[in-house]
Amino acid sequence: MWFSHTKLWRAFTDGACYDGAGGWAYVLYPPRGPKVLQTGAELGTTAIRMELAAALGALRAVPLGSRLTIVTDSLTMVNIAIGRWRQDSNSDLWRDIYAEVKNRRVEWEWTEGHHLAEGNREADALAQRAMRDAVRLLARKGGQ
Repeated sequence: MWFSHTKLWRAFTDGACYDGAGGWAYVLYPPRGPKVLQTGAELGTTAIRMELAAALGALRAVPLGSRLTIVTDSLTMVNIAIGRWRQDSNSDLWRDIYAEVKNRRVEWEWTEGHHLAEGNREADALAQRAMRDAVRLLARKGGQ
């Protein structure tokens, strides 16, 4: 696989979950042009699944062969991604993440949650909003 040394992308990712209703988001800064925002929500999920969904979404948004730094406040995700810890759940998402990583040069960076970095704060706010939307949907469904 050929890797571009000129195309450095940076993604801030975050996930949020409350009582099984979750939201995820990424803020993606391409080498040129405006930032890209993306969110999603799921019911019957966990916080770590939402963190992983955000990272997977960012990976899929970046062209093959690109360099990408994923910035997250999930130390668990970083430690598993770099091989420091063993992954024991969410194997479906990890399998997809590893498949996407093979085609890009990816660095994982941990940041303190709700930190000064604009992208981190924005990803958190977007994930929280997506989670609240999922909570409202769950309430409409009667908590199922």
